[in-house]
Amino acid sequence: MRRFRTGLVFLALAIAFPARAQDRIDVVASFSILGDFVQNVGGDRVNVSTLVGPDGDVHVYAPSPSDARTIAQSKLLVINGLGLEGWLPRLLQASGSKAKIATFDTNKQLVGAIQSGQVQWAVDQQPYLQGYLAVDGLWLYKTNGNVSGGGDPVLTGPAFIDSSNIASVAQFAANGTR
Repeated sequence: MRRFRTGLVFLALAIAFPARAQDRIDVVASFSILGDFVQNVGGDRVNVSTLVGPDGDVHVYAPSPSDARTIAQSKLLVINGLGLEGWLPRLLQASGSKAKIATFDTNKQLVGAIQSGQVQWAVDQQPYLQGYLAVDGLWLYKTNGNVSGGGDPVLTGPAFIDSSNIASVAQFAANGTR
């Protein structure tokens, strides 16, 4: 639970890092559900752009040159991961983006990406039924003050993975169980 709260604080700080109150961070979300999440957590501290809108299909999405420009100008890119955004690696390369990446994915490739600093953090989906409960948990904490486990540890694995705890998850990710 402590890592969950720490991760939530990290997310809030990442979104709120502008130096002045009038500064807003440009965030790109790969699809509308994640865009809604970022907007609800970030509030007036973020400018959220969503690549795939509510009526779009992320599986068949074809990025445009304007999407590359949008990503190039962003500071944070929030993605699902798990290969859902199969078009994203080419788009990132084409954009030349230096945006920090946050994901809701855990796999062996993620381990290296976090260790190298390419990905800032990930929500570990295993502890929270493959991801949707992780997003719901963050939303419930933000909107209603709910804390999973009633404040006691939820012993199902780390909820957030970053450079401080990636080593404890690396073996499980390599085995394909995370």
